[in-house]
Amino acid sequence: MQAIHQQNATPVERPARDKPFAATKTGPGGLSAAMMEVDERVIQLTSRAEEAEKALGNWQGAAPAKKMDPKTIGHSSYANRLNESFSGAEFDALKKEIQEAGGNVQPIKVRPVTGKTEQFEVVFGHRRHRACLELGVDVLAVIEVMDDRRLFTEMDRENRLRADLKPYEQGLMYKRALDSGLYPSQRKLAEDLGVDQGNVSKAVALASLPTEVLCAFSSPLAIQYRWVSPLKAAYDKDGEGVVEAAKEVVSRERRPSDESVFVILSGKASAPGRAREASAQNIVGKNGVTATLRSTSSAHIFEIPKSGLTPGKVDQIRDLIEQLLG
Repeated sequence: MQAIHQQNATPVERPARDKPFAATKTGPGGLSAAMMEVDERVIQLTSRAEEAEKALGNWQGAAPAKKMDPKTIGHSSYANRLNESFSGAEFDALKKEIQEAGGNVQPIKVRPVTGKTEQFEVVFGHRRHRACLELGVDVLAVIEVMDDRRLFTEMDRENRLRADLKPYEQGLMYKRALDSGLYPSQRKLAEDLGVDQGNVSKAVALASLPTEVLCAFSSPLAIQYRWVSPLKAAYDKDGEGVVEAAKEVVSRERRPSDESVFVILSGKASAPGRAREASAQNIVGKNGVTATLRSTSSAHIFEIPKSGLTPGKVDQIRDLIEQLLG
């Protein structure tokens, strides 16, 4: 048979490979390596799942916060904020902070009002609620069903943690709880809240002072805890005299400082029925500044406007008093 030669035939070109095929692992060694890699991935996934489960567990039982119309939320019967707490530089700063953030970052807590659809009352966060109400923005809130005792406890705890509630407001809160029968006694209230019974007694005593006495100060919020016992002692001994002195303070054209009011009222613990304060004596200086001398049963009180004394003159008065008392 004659051979046929195709000299001009173009050879078939195979596609070039950048790299040769890797040798395939076979046998026990390759299987062992593959199993180790699978085990490592299983361990990593298990660890991540455990971390996720742990993180989720921290939120179990937590109530979600939601944006709410502040108009659907009212104050509770145990609300302890005076109107003065919703004004002034401190409240204005809170409103500005909420406005810049587009709402309150820290949620308030509310509870549904029994028998009313879509109506709630504040458990805690009255100032944040009022700020959002005045700004016209939704308030971030947590909704939780609870009874009066639970509401009162959470409200008190929140206020003490924030440390921004004044003694008089705290006293109002405790007094309302006792007057409403929520607690049978101050002792039981203190035990339930985990607070000192002495502080409860002082706060309630402050809230129980007559309106005339409270109005003698620039605000009931200005009264300090350390003033309560002396004021109560003076009132218990001579309530009529303390009220009389408080009215006299209110009638003055130039009201004394809160510290001076405390000194005046707490010094009224002498015999009942007697005049508690002599007529005021005015002392007019050469520069036209008028000072006032008032005498109580226990002290002489000089009231001198700051504008009438330089720091040097204050030092001179102090030195003179030291000499006279010596």
